[in-house]
Amino acid sequence: MTARRRRYPKVKGGGQVPFTPENPPPVTDETLQHIIVGAPIKRGRSWSGGHGAGAGKGKSEFPKSWDRAKIKSAIEQLLVSPDEIQRRGSTLFFRGRVFGEPIEARVRARHGPPQLWTAYPLSPRP
Repeated sequence: MTARRRRYPKVKGGGQVPFTPENPPPVTDETLQHIIVGAPIKRGRSWSGGHGAGAGKGKSEFPKSWDRAKIKSAIEQLLVSPDEIQRRGSTLFFRGRVFGEPIEARVRARHGPPQLWTAYPLSPRP
């Protein structure tokens, strides 16, 4: 008896996901650093990323009880088993609940290999 392959939900906005739940884009240390700590853009007048608890960037933040490993695990779980996927242009938005929290991850999917761009909680928290 063979194991049943996982499938992604139908993509809202059309198209397909260019990878499988068994082989999603990796959550690299560099991307995780961006997600948790962030970095200034536009000569420091704006901020990209910075969703770690207490980051103070005025953005949604992961729960205080989530350390770096738990944030990474949550993103990996979301990329494997999202509740929904939406396409806008060349970006795929993966949405779902992980560890009871609604989160979203953005994946660049059309130009080059699929790459995790960012991830963040959908609930405001500061």
